[in-house]
Amino acid sequence: MINPAKKDLKKNMWIVSFLTLFLPFLAHAHPVSFKFEDAFHELWRTNKYGGAQVGVVVNDRLAYAKAYGKGHDQTNIELLSRHPISAISKAFTAVAILQLYDQGKLNLTAEVFGENGILSDFELKANTDPRIRDITVEHLLYHTAGWNYTKSDLADPMLNSELIKRHQTLKNISREIHSKDFPQETSYVINYMLSLPLDFTPGTKSVVSNIGYVILGRVIEAVTNYIYEDFVKQHILFPCGMMHTRIGKVHRCVDKDNDPAFNCHVSSAYVDSALGWESNMYDLSRFAQCIDGSTDFTIITEAMKNILLSKPKAVAVQHKDTWLGPGFHVNS
Repeated sequence: MINPAKKDLKKNMWIVSFLTLFLPFLAHAHPVSFKFEDAFHELWRTNKYGGAQVGVVVNDRLAYAKAYGKGHDQTNIELLSRHPISAISKAFTAVAILQLYDQGKLNLTAEVFGENGILSDFELKANTDPRIRDITVEHLLYHTAGWNYTKSDLADPMLNSELIKRHQTLKNISREIHSKDFPQETSYVINYMLSLPLDFTPGTKSVVSNIGYVILGRVIEAVTNYIYEDFVKQHILFPCGMMHTRIGKVHRCVDKDNDPAFNCHVSSAYVDSALGWESNMYDLSRFAQCIDGSTDFTIITEAMKNILLSKPKAVAVQHKDTWLGPGFHVNS
């Protein structure tokens, strides 16, 4: 796990997921010749990272573990230190959804909103964009539900209040809905987004969507009667031995922390199923082994793995070698 010290955090957060989840497989393929530490130091120097926690799994065992520098709160990073894992949180949510699908408890083509939707408690008005009724669980999984933060005058609705505090000129959701409780309750922002037109027809584009994965957290709760965090603990964290992983606390602000997902005013519980978890290198290595089949124990079936790696339907990525899968960026 890496703490970027520079400002281009959108790019760097994806480097976090690469190091924690995919380098173990690389090391497994080249246990002798792959000079990991030299390669990592080059990555460290080139990108001017402030801190990191790194592990490499070889032959199903953690063969290398080291901590570097300082975390977002400017304290020294230790091997057992927990850190916000931001977008990697979506991987837990995607696996949880696919477990329910594999158990026959959830249909990926099920509609989410409307009278017959999984989340029918969210009321749709007469003037609601009719396309919202077409949003399925699968659309949310593949970031194809119709929300595009790059085109919206809200930017990312889950981080709207923090982006405004950082002096971005955006429509203010809390002012629009006249709520003092926003952004403490996810239901407020979901209801507000359901009152607006979608940015594109569901299934026609794929754009990273935090609001989509926050909604998936509510889908898990509706289908299982579990609190989202408790379901993930019971069905992913405990079986994989991930005892250091939890929904994060509210983090202290630091001047050079330019990522609103880590800002002290964003409650991790508010962005739980999209950005809210914190973990460490040991637990993320266990998670990787639990889903890649490198050990005798796994939390996903072959059918689930195929869905995780498949391209979204109807979206124009069929001739591309990278796409947004459920919870992961996928490379062919």
